[in-house]
Amino acid sequence: MSEETAMAAAGTGVGEAILRECGARRIAIFRQLVFAGKGHNGGDAVRAAERIFEETSCATALVFFAENTEKLAPLTRKFLEHFFMRVPAEKRSVFFLPDCAGEIPCGLKNFAAQANVFIDGVFGHSFRPPFPQNIRVRLDEILSARSRDSICCSVDLPSGLCDAGAADCALRADFTFPTGILKTPVLAHAEFSGRVVPVSIAFSGYNVSATAVADNAYFLKKIFAARPAVCDKRDFGHVLIVGGSRTMPGALMLNVRSALRAGAGLVSVICPERVQAAFAARAPGAMWIPCRENTDGGLDCAAAFAEFEKILPRVSAVLCGSGMGVSADAQRLIQKIAAGTPREIPLVLDADALRPETLRALRERGSSAEKTVILPHAGEFARLGGKADCVREFCREHGLTLVLKGVCTRVADAQNERLAFAGTPVLARGGSGDVLAGMVAAMLVSPKNFADEKAPVRERVLAAVIWHGNAARKLSAAQGERCADISALPEFFGE
Repeated sequence: MSEETAMAAAGTGVGEAILRECGARRIAIFRQLVFAGKGHNGGDAVRAAERIFEETSCATALVFFAENTEKLAPLTRKFLEHFFMRVPAEKRSVFFLPDCAGEIPCGLKNFAAQANVFIDGVFGHSFRPPFPQNIRVRLDEILSARSRDSICCSVDLPSGLCDAGAADCALRADFTFPTGILKTPVLAHAEFSGRVVPVSIAFSGYNVSATAVADNAYFLKKIFAARPAVCDKRDFGHVLIVGGSRTMPGALMLNVRSALRAGAGLVSVICPERVQAAFAARAPGAMWIPCRENTDGGLDCAAAFAEFEKILPRVSAVLCGSGMGVSADAQRLIQKIAAGTPREIPLVLDADALRPETLRALRERGSSAEKTVILPHAGEFARLGGKADCVREFCREHGLTLVLKGVCTRVADAQNERLAFAGTPVLARGGSGDVLAGMVAAMLVSPKNFADEKAPVRERVLAAVIWHGNAARKLSAAQGERCADISALPEFFGE
């Protein structure tokens, strides 16, 4: 692939990604302000603005270059010339920093105040601090004039980030669109990167299964493949969910509704007896097994484990931990389930099951990464003794598959790690992890719930993470990030 072809693909991909993200947030692009550098990131940003104009021809665009035209890289100059040809003169303006040595032009300030999309293409990965003073001053002036309602989109990585760290004037983006390859500073300085949306530029021989960044479309196709014409509910597995308590019954309901919606053929639930009737009315597709409660309002260990052993021969995956609490009785039950689930049955552990004592119980089971999945967030992972820079070593030591939830969710086993950027801040709510746990159980309960029946557990789990994130985007578009009801998330799985 030639440099020019790669740049065109990168710029086009960034423009289309901006259009998608703005569309999801019902933002109509009417003015776009581009601050471009002399290098290829500047050319990418100009091509992105041109691509946006192709879809929203009523929009206007202003491009402000950090250098004069003689210093632009040849391909960046070529992309600017193409921009001049494609965008009518009345729809565009171009300024060059050396021509604005004194007061910043009034027209540029006014445009910045009214623009609703700001595209940052000043510096790329080759940037090294310090930030040039003349560019820093102009960038500050433009950003201070910027409307609070506008969104800032960085090409490849926010200007001012590099392997050496973040410069004093590093840009804080709302969205970062890494092109082709994910640059390390985007993850190392997440507070500057905003929401990360990788853009594929289709390198020759590009193989999604061999790259660290998961390709959303690839995995969604694996989920939504048609079911066989001749099938039975047992073909799609039987999930057993153990969870809930008097104080946290909702977590269990989110597990159940999620597993049902994500395609499990049968779902059985061991639950506190006082919620059984009400929950059965809300989710009649599941089989609710009432169980005696202990004095803390959780499942009585002896009674619940007796029910667990009774149904275990008929199930094909177990999910445990959501809403169970941290009482001694609840933790004894979790440990007995962790140790007592046969190795051949997938076991998903979440929430209150994520404690060091559970890891010790898994050793009794002889845990296997192909059959054991845990879903901690950063705090729970630290409580388990895990370190963010040693996830594969952690998986190897404990014999499991890890879903480390966060802005970038990491799915790892002892051999491989994948990064998923499908999520959205709408998931920063209690209950979103309970929904994901139900989805993961549904993906593991039967090979037929995934188009590639021989796919490793890691890929099935990653598919659930991506599906979960994309459903959250649909929820966000329908209800707004602030007002979204996380219990409605399973309703968007189909979309």
